[in-house]
Amino acid sequence: MVYAAFNNHKRGDFKPYLLKSVDKGNTWKALQNNLPERGTVYSIAEDHVDPKLLFSGTEFGCHVSIDGGQNWVKLNAGLPTICVRDMAIQKRENDLVLGTFGRGFYILDDYSALRNLNKETLNQEAKIFSIKPSLAYVETNPLGLRGVGSQGASMYAASNPEFGATFTYYIKEKLKSPKELRAEKEKKAKKEGKDIDYPNYEDFVIEDMYEEAYLLFIVKDASGNEVRKIKKPTSEGIQRVSWNLRYPATTPIQTKTKEASRYSIPNEGPLVIPGNYTVELWQADNGVLKKLVDPTAFEVKALENSSLERQTVSNITFKKQVQELRRKIQGSNKEQDELDKRIKYIKQAIQSYPNAYMIWMTDVKALEKVSHDVRIKLWGDKHKSNRDIETIPGIGNRVESIVWNTWYSTSNPTITNKEQYKLAREAYVEIRASLDKMKSDVQKLESKLDSKNVPYTPHRLNWKED
Repeated sequence: MVYAAFNNHKRGDFKPYLLKSVDKGNTWKALQNNLPERGTVYSIAEDHVDPKLLFSGTEFGCHVSIDGGQNWVKLNAGLPTICVRDMAIQKRENDLVLGTFGRGFYILDDYSALRNLNKETLNQEAKIFSIKPSLAYVETNPLGLRGVGSQGASMYAASNPEFGATFTYYIKEKLKSPKELRAEKEKKAKKEGKDIDYPNYEDFVIEDMYEEAYLLFIVKDASGNEVRKIKKPTSEGIQRVSWNLRYPATTPIQTKTKEASRYSIPNEGPLVIPGNYTVELWQADNGVLKKLVDPTAFEVKALENSSLERQTVSNITFKKQVQELRRKIQGSNKEQDELDKRIKYIKQAIQSYPNAYMIWMTDVKALEKVSHDVRIKLWGDKHKSNRDIETIPGIGNRVESIVWNTWYSTSNPTITNKEQYKLAREAYVEIRASLDKMKSDVQKLESKLDSKNVPYTPHRLNWKED
């Protein structure tokens, strides 16, 4: 097959001219069809797998056709309305590369999902397209830190594609909230000149209580164990989401997260080991979950660029043990913060409320001493470190050191890392016993406050009946 694109704009003719021949140029068929009438065509590319999948570069962007040029759709995601003068297909990665006038060039990563588009697919409620094998490796920071490091604003570097497994999916229709549906109904009534009904109280309650719809991707390993959950807002059309091939962090749950700073590492778990995985897609509508797509298989492969032994099952077993100890330490740290807060309020109550015996302050001071000692065991002696005096690290420091050394390595842990883990695990047992005793003593003090009808302090739930 032969394609030809012509432009006649120098003569004031901005119509698109796109032709195809299947007999070596003896006859030609026009393919411009529904391309913009004033959108000159400059380039065309045919997919190397599906000859019906075509791309055309026009004066006003790039258009794609899945039926050999009978119908064209503009590619909008991330591409401005700009003249596309040239295009090429990188066959190995299925990437579409566009050369534009005045804006440099753009790359559409892995457009292979477009080969599977047809009426049957578009009529489905949802679909996850075929997932190409994902390479597991540790990303490098050649400039010292993420992005351009500390090179300054004059140093430019384009972003890499998302690391990990990329899921390309299709959603036929976006779920709309009761408020959005009401707005559409009112807009339609206004357009038709009909009366608009004012919502009643129950309608407003339903709107106010509605939980926004979202999509949930659940990744599982070959044994069916859940590995990761990825939550995304619901939206219609073809979308993408990436999983960075890591387990979730075991640090305390937060409702809001923030991006890692330039000098810190993201809060995440270790890399999974290479193998077979699946991903399934769920949709939540006002909290009610519904499965949209059954498990779709994909493979995680190791990038063979390591001179050392690669990550093995024993390796990930050790990292999971570190993950669990980290979960306990971080959770205990949060628990201690809450206990310190309760002690602070108890202390204030004793000092300010009548009939609360001042002798109870002895118990408060004892609890503050226990908390102080636990804090040093967890995170080291701040009295020394604040004065630049060397100190033995706390068990939290030991575990975070292991995380720093092993989370971004595909090799097996060192003997030092294993010894650090052993020391931290043994010391945590004593710390846990101290916190349990501390919690019990705080509850006893709170019961004494209850006996004197002291006003509310945090976590006091045992109210006496009159």
